[in-house]
Amino acid sequence: MSFVLAWLVAGPAWSQTAPTEPLVVEYHAAVACPSEDFFAAQLLARTARIRLVPRGTPARRATVTIDLQGLLPLGRLVIQEIDGAESVREVTGDACGEVVSALALIAALSVDPNAVTTPVVAPASVPVAAAPPAPVPVAPVPKPSVPSVPFPVRFGVAAGLSAAAGIAPSVLLGGRFSLEMAHRGVRYLPSLRLGLSSSRAARLALVGGGAVDFSCTLGTISVSAVELTAGPLWIAPTVDVEAGALRAVASHVAGATSASRAFATLGLGARVGLVVLRPIALEGSAGAELPLIRDRFFFEPDVTIARAAPVGVQAGLGLVARLP
Repeated sequence: MSFVLAWLVAGPAWSQTAPTEPLVVEYHAAVACPSEDFFAAQLLARTARIRLVPRGTPARRATVTIDLQGLLPLGRLVIQEIDGAESVREVTGDACGEVVSALALIAALSVDPNAVTTPVVAPASVPVAAAPPAPVPVAPVPKPSVPSVPFPVRFGVAAGLSAAAGIAPSVLLGGRFSLEMAHRGVRYLPSLRLGLSSSRAARLALVGGGAVDFSCTLGTISVSAVELTAGPLWIAPTVDVEAGALRAVASHVAGATSASRAFATLGLGARVGLVVLRPIALEGSAGAELPLIRDRFFFEPDVTIARAAPVGVQAGLGLVARLP
């Protein structure tokens, strides 16, 4: 009996001295949803091992986003470690408050596997640890009274080198630039890229003297319906459309003239990215493309020197910046 009493007395003291982990919370929801204080209160009512700290403190980060654009409220929780690794969980429910409570439970379990899983009554106030003293005084940034809803579109810029085979007699090498738009708040993060690429092939030497230079300028559209992420890595399958002009310029050939022909392709590919330093990521791409126009280049009377292959391949490597 004395052992049981000793355990009951020592138990609360042990829980108070258990190590706590600092956590930064970023909360984005519509005005109709519960506030950030409600989420924080639900979180702290489930575990004593979490200590909330102000933004800017080096600590694990929990970003909560509630989207009301669909038929049911959709909650998204991103847990970001100090080293940049991320884990993502999504929850739907009949009511916004139900979704917020579920995300608070998931966040608590990510730190404390023994967190309370039954319904809890949150305290009226939420303690937040003070920021560590800084060597230089910094004016505090006022916290908005109403949480702001994140802008539904994410923007990005991509640039890099490209290579394509099957369009000209040799590989076309060049560069490309594109702008990206992706929709937030939906489960699959669809994105659209609009870009421009310019490239040229190695000179084609002709039998008997002379040569032909090929170049290609294309506008590009790349659509992705889903982007799969695993920490700093992502992969996105794409449908790609290219349209522009393929040009051939003959030199040291009697009677030859330069010629430009319309050119268009439809292809399937994939992009793979790796975050190296936020918001910059290294990205590679590859795919197969089907020429929709296959004009031939020839000398009179009927000597064909080039024609696009029935199927081509393309690849690229570059950098991507996504804001925010």
